[in-house]
Amino acid sequence: MNFNNILVCGSSHVAFNIAQYIYAASLPVVVLECKISSASTMEYLCRKYNIPFQTLHREEMTRVLVQYAREPVLIINAVNYYIFPPEIVENPNAVLINYHNAILPAHRGMNSEAWQIYEMDDVSGITWHYIVNELDAGPIITQEKIVLGQTVTSLELLKKHNQLAFQSFIGFFDDLLKSNIQSFPQSEPQNKTIKRAKDIPGNGILDTTWSASKIYAFLRSMDYGPLHTLGRPALFHNEKRYVWKKYGYRSTSYNREENQVTINDNFIEIKCNEAELLLYKPQIAVE
Repeated sequence: MNFNNILVCGSSHVAFNIAQYIYAASLPVVVLECKISSASTMEYLCRKYNIPFQTLHREEMTRVLVQYAREPVLIINAVNYYIFPPEIVENPNAVLINYHNAILPAHRGMNSEAWQIYEMDDVSGITWHYIVNELDAGPIITQEKIVLGQTVTSLELLKKHNQLAFQSFIGFFDDLLKSNIQSFPQSEPQNKTIKRAKDIPGNGILDTTWSASKIYAFLRSMDYGPLHTLGRPALFHNEKRYVWKKYGYRSTSYNREENQVTINDNFIEIKCNEAELLLYKPQIAVE
């Protein structure tokens, strides 16, 4: 299919990198961002590099996409809170692809990087797939895997995913334009749960009965640096709710039947059999 327009939908750096790559190739690209806040890094970058850009509310997004789909259009979705309705997905003039930061069919839905860390997966990665009416369920274009390190945080993993997604996109983009993609259907997921934005690992609460490795995985899954994408993790102890500034993990060996929790002004210490966790500068959370 010869596309009259190429639309990049999203608010991420990977979406901008893709738009910039297409723009540099002198192809007709427009960036569409679903408005979620007054400040927009995407708008700033597009204006800076003269890439056509529109920021739209959800209702406006649908209307604009319908207008574009009157002619052949390629829609590239990369980290976007907008869900494409059937009138776009089923339009014969539109080809829609999506970047998902997990190896589908595992970890469908939002904040996949956090769930991969929290569930202590061995392997992480990204998927490019066609968009269908079921979320994150379309035929797979390509997948790239990486080893999921035992110290990586959600913010660090997200950055790795975005870099991998962009390089992967460059690898298949020409074939996509030529309709020369050999996609394949997804296998049946073992877990059909689709994570929503409101879903948080462990409900955001550290369980002091977990193993040290599980506690550390939880802390890293909640760690988006200053972004606090999932909020700040907390711990309940003696009917008080605590939060903290930072955390640390120290391998050691204790011979104990249950974890021991100690709280003072400087840190919360959780001693487990195989390690101890230190949560620095604790404070009682104000509800």
